[in-house]
Amino acid sequence: MEDYRLLDGWDRTKKRRATRSDRVPTRLFGQVWVSGWREWGELIPPGLPQPFTAKEYAKAARQRLEMARRALNVLASLGLVERAGKAGRAYLYQLPAEMENG
Repeated sequence: MEDYRLLDGWDRTKKRRATRSDRVPTRLFGQVWVSGWREWGELIPPGLPQPFTAKEYAKAARQRLEMARRALNVLASLGLVERAGKAGRAYLYQLPAEMENG
């Protein structure tokens, strides 16, 4: 990744604590082609408790918490998981009824 930063930092060169304005990938490590709903469902690790938090999803999927939150937002927009409330400050997610049955 290449970082592009605004020169709004606090030192003489304005680079220290500068604001990141954009990140551009310089190369890709691979591609994954998803052609159907069943393949999207494979992104949900087995054995998750119902309902589950992003932290539990991150642990089961072996991802960083930030990436797990992004993945859950995508899965929720596709209808593969749905928000089921909150536990403290954490969102709870669950599988839709039609996915739990098969």
